[in-house]
Amino acid sequence: MRPADADERRGPEQPCGRPPSPPSPPSPERAAARRDVAALQREHVRAHLRARRKLLEVASLLDELQSEVDASAEGVLGPGQRAGGEAEERVLRLCEKRSGRPPRPR
Repeated sequence: MRPADADERRGPEQPCGRPPSPPSPPSPERAAARRDVAALQREHVRAHLRARRKLLEVASLLDELQSEVDASAEGVLGPGQRAGGEAEERVLRLCEKRSGRPPRPR
């Protein structure tokens, strides 16, 4: 096995033994392409935020509707009553009439 720093001593490999070419000056086409990509990324983020805002608005409206439905259901039943409360009371009365004593609690 070679020591771990053996690759570091050799330095970076050159393709085909040629010296590295100097960096090319930035071209206007590449700069324009970078600006286009950045603009597309910004628009993508904005579209995501718009969609999220609409979803939150719809969720808020649904919460409002649910609270209105709950309030109207409570108003119809009266405070402290349940939807099945009337049937339960009727069953208890019938059991009392039938046996002369109240049914066992559950």
